[in-house]
Amino acid sequence: MLVDSDRTSSGSHLSVEDVFSLLGEHLPGYEYRSEQLKLAHLIDRCFVAGNAGLFEAGTGTGKSLAALVPAALSGKRVVISTATIALQ
Repeated sequence: MLVDSDRTSSGSHLSVEDVFSLLGEHLPGYEYRSEQLKLAHLIDRCFVAGNAGLFEAGTGTGKSLAALVPAALSGKRVVISTATIALQ
């Protein structure tokens, strides 16, 4: 995914940390995951740099939210594709 990095045009002044902090304060059952925050930062850097990114992380990392937070903050239209292979 290629994106423009100008967050000020989207009106967003929140950081990735801000959003995850707010989730922890206001979403019952939200569980802080350090690997999720690291992944969100990596994805955010791609948005800021205007680069494409391909990311992989283990089960339980919180990949979907790690991708959705920086995508929402970017103010851009994005495609996020996830898949789960059932463990047998």
